Amino acid sequence: MICTDLDGTLTEPPEDGSDNVHISNENCEAIEKFKAGGGLFTFSTGRRPFYIREKIFPFVTPNIPMITVNGASIYDHVNDKILKSVFLPRSVLGIPLEAFEKFRNSLEEVYIIAETEEFCLQFSEENFEEKFRKIISLHEDWYKFVFRGTDEESTLTFQKSLKGKYSHCCYLPRSWQTGQEVLALTATKGERALELKKMFPAVHTLICVGDHENDIPMIEKADKGYAVSNAIPSVLEKADFITVANTEAAIAKIISEI
Repeated sequence: MICTDLDGTLTEPPEDGSDNVHISNENCEAIEKFKAGGGLFTFSTGRRPFYIREKIFPFVTPNIPMITVNGASIYDHVNDKILKSVFLPRSVLGIPLEAFEKFRNSLEEVYIIAETEEFCLQFSEENFEEKFRKIISLHEDWYKFVFRGTDEESTLTFQKSLKGKYSHCCYLPRSWQTGQEVLALTATKGERALELKKMFPAVHTLICVGDHENDIPMIEKADKGYAVSNAIPSVLEKADFITVANTEAAIAKIISEI
């Protein structure tokens, strides 16, 4: 079974400079061959299912359910059904208000993500608190908050503050240099990857591939954990193997070696 991250691992920026994604023909062909030979292939990503359907499925589709929202859910795309959800503790739903009070000059926006909806609030907006309270009242359960910092240093400072107060009840990874996430403590790619493996008892080897902090839990849980060579240092340190960069058809390279 292969579980791969998307951004910075399987996908690469398109040559036309748009906000679309690109997956190399080499990767796509290798994945199809892997599936045809009996291999199980899926994505493990911070993205929500609608994004994957729109941006990724034109290139390649998994043959088992996907890990989405950074481990907050497992999604069966064949039956359009969420198989597992891990929601934020309700006691931490005020974190964006605390961030607005203490870090508004260091943060650009926050994404507020539920099972069926996603909202974005700019920290520069008027009536931020009022707008946030209106959004958070729409659902009892929320998957995660994603904060976009103004720069990496400010984001790391914000992350340190969050960890000092919430590390006992929340999982607090960055998923890119200025992308700080807040999820439930067990909402990790690693926990979901192990659950997927249990769903398919014939699987003897779980291979996980990633590039950033949010990928570390699944790399640690994998039987074989891979980092792409463009991964951040902490991921390179945790990986069992380091493969080529995402721009060099990394998934195809891994498949050729197993």
